[in-house]
Amino acid sequence: MTYYQQMGLINSPSVRRRIPVVSLGFVAFLAAVRIVEYEPIPWVWIVGVAVGAALLSGPLVWVIHDRTSEERRERLSYVAMGVGFLIIQSLLVLGILTGSLFFVLDIVVLGSFIGLALATLFERTVIPERVRGAV
Repeated sequence: MTYYQQMGLINSPSVRRRIPVVSLGFVAFLAAVRIVEYEPIPWVWIVGVAVGAALLSGPLVWVIHDRTSEERRERLSYVAMGVGFLIIQSLLVLGILTGSLFFVLDIVVLGSFIGLALATLFERTVIPERVRGAV
């Protein structure tokens, strides 16, 4: 048993929720630092990815969570993961073909983080209790 397990830090629910958020935030910060170094900052692409991520992780997920059974949601999650993997592969291929792999990855990482943050903020402040917990 490690020191952190003995102290109960890893098993704390608040720590388990914060570790992935802090990690993703750090990766998004690094992507933002690299994006600032690009000559014309691609705000249109960043906003487009952020809006897409917010719509996919927000309203679409809330409607599915509200109107489908748990068993059906599980099956839909497998389909969503498959579609997500296809989108990631397509973005990687696009980045390799255009010769700007890191440019594409930085935009996707930063835009996705912003979109997920907006969807989570919207969920915590506006969405009814019965639909919450989908994101």
